[in-house]
Amino acid sequence: MILITIYPEYVKKIKEGLKKYEFRKIFSKRRKNRITKQGYVIIYESMPESTISMILKIERIYEDNLSNLWRRFGSQSGITKDYFLNYYYGKNRGVAIEIKDFLVLKKPITLLQIKQLYPNFIPPQNFYELSNEKYPLLYQRLKKKISKNKF
Repeated sequence: MILITIYPEYVKKIKEGLKKYEFRKIFSKRRKNRITKQGYVIIYESMPESTISMILKIERIYEDNLSNLWRRFGSQSGITKDYFLNYYYGKNRGVAIEIKDFLVLKKPITLLQIKQLYPNFIPPQNFYELSNEKYPLLYQRLKKKISKNKF
């Protein structure tokens, strides 16, 4: 399971249907295949929320040069072109994650709750793999949400 951090203002845009693509720097082929196979990405909403608040169902992941990514998906990304260019500064290629659907957790999982289970947990700067081996209680809880909701 992949956990990515998103600012609260962009989580709001996903909920409002204004953000249908999430841009990220290049994933390894292994990680990209894993996300595509699982079909879900877990969202950690950054400060001031500091919670796991949402699960995204992924339609597809596109990898391309930056001008093509912006041309194809920029208008549905919920960000400005300046923000996009600053995010990818010094990079030639990127990834656009197409959001098919989402589930807002009724009871978000706070950073404090996570740290009570896993004191060394640090929210990801970009993305982080939540494995059953490393974070079994958190992993099982999120997996149950996905199975139960079948969105």
